[in-house]
Amino acid sequence: MIAKIREKLKQDPVFPNESASFLYLIRVTLLLMFVYYLIAGIFVLIAGGGEATTNYLSIIIFVASALNLLLLYLSYKLRAGTVLYCLLILSAAVSFILTGGFGWRASFHYILYALLFVFWYNPLDGIKAKMVSSVLVGLVICIISLRTPIGITLFDENDIRQRIIIYVNLTYSVMLLSVVAYFYCTQYIEAERKLHLYNKELKKLSETDSLTKLNNRRFAEDELAELEQKYEDDGEAFCIAMADIDHFKNVNDNYGHDAGDYILVRLAGFFRKLMKERGFVVRWGGEEFLFAFTDVNGDDAKILLNDLRIEIENTDFVFKGQHIHVTVTFGLEEYDRYSGMQAAIKTADEKLYMGKENGRNQVVF
Repeated sequence: MIAKIREKLKQDPVFPNESASFLYLIRVTLLLMFVYYLIAGIFVLIAGGGEATTNYLSIIIFVASALNLLLLYLSYKLRAGTVLYCLLILSAAVSFILTGGFGWRASFHYILYALLFVFWYNPLDGIKAKMVSSVLVGLVICIISLRTPIGITLFDENDIRQRIIIYVNLTYSVMLLSVVAYFYCTQYIEAERKLHLYNKELKKLSETDSLTKLNNRRFAEDELAELEQKYEDDGEAFCIAMADIDHFKNVNDNYGHDAGDYILVRLAGFFRKLMKERGFVVRWGGEEFLFAFTDVNGDDAKILLNDLRIEIENTDFVFKGQHIHVTVTFGLEEYDRYSGMQAAIKTADEKLYMGKENGRNQVVF
């Protein structure tokens, strides 16, 4: 039952440019006002003992309850701002009448403070409109204060009935303010969550090569700086390897750029598999890739890369019925704290081109 009511209250606005969360808050407020006035009306009717004045006030409260229910119905047909202003006028009128009967201390005007926060919740209104709404609410409260009886009210100040009315009104006002605060809080948290996810996704996109889905050079620069710092802190060794696809230009020239892209994607799969839980690999640029082996010495890294080289050499790459033979050359260097990261990358690159000049399809360490 509660789930169905909540689903109904969350029904999308009729007007597409309106805020669904703002309208949901208004509907929840109207529902709470309906229940509040209904309970208040029953209490005043019973507590009044059949007196003409209390009967009159209870009727006013019951009418207010019915009108809040009507506004709840109209919230599915009218604009949220229109419904909210109608709610303010209704609440102001009822507070004005009830304050005259029960006095300022009965706190019927506190509801208007909660409505003020509802006005400020509206994400579509500008600051000027919200300031105007605040001034209107302030004026209404001032006018209601002038209605406060100087002498004795309907119930004596020490009468338990008057105290019940005061406590109920205060409790309801705090509850309504809490509901509005909850909406503010959830909206803020949701906005923060979405912003965090958006930034995370944006960062991921900026650090990912669109073709191979490997990380790119930007990602590597940050990660290599962390590895360097970790080496300084913990002494954890790591190796840098540069790889280049042999005669890749010939693949593009002979089989087309689509075939070249196919080879890059397939090789990325080989590289990703090798580096799982061993570090990371990135597309450094063009047909060149950088490997970072963490907590692996140069000799072990060379064995791993040589096994990978042999596997690639023995793989039959088939693209649209065409068999393509591919080999890769690697240059490998252990990180040296005295030389630094840039020197390690440069040395690995130099060894890569040394392997190219010495016949390709090899690991140079």
